[in-house]
Amino acid sequence: MQTTVVTVPIDRIADWDSFHSVFKETLGFPDFYGRNMDAWIDCMTYVDDPSSGMTAIFVSNGDLLTLRIDNAQDFQKRCPSSIRH
Repeated sequence: MQTTVVTVPIDRIADWDSFHSVFKETLGFPDFYGRNMDAWIDCMTYVDDPSSGMTAIFVSNGDLLTLRIDNAQDFQKRCPSSIRH
């Protein structure tokens, strides 16, 4: 089993709009990405299916994708409502 690690630049997240912008850019979500949590889950569901076009980051079936979040305490202080969605 292989693990792919993607660092999410959470220092650029200040609200829900920037959350979706950062994830769209970082994981390569499509232009039609709906910018809501249902759309985020939809895109993440296809991370092991390159033919779907839902992400630019892929892992093989059975492998792992790890989202690396540095400075989580700063994010929690800056965006307390974002983590309680």
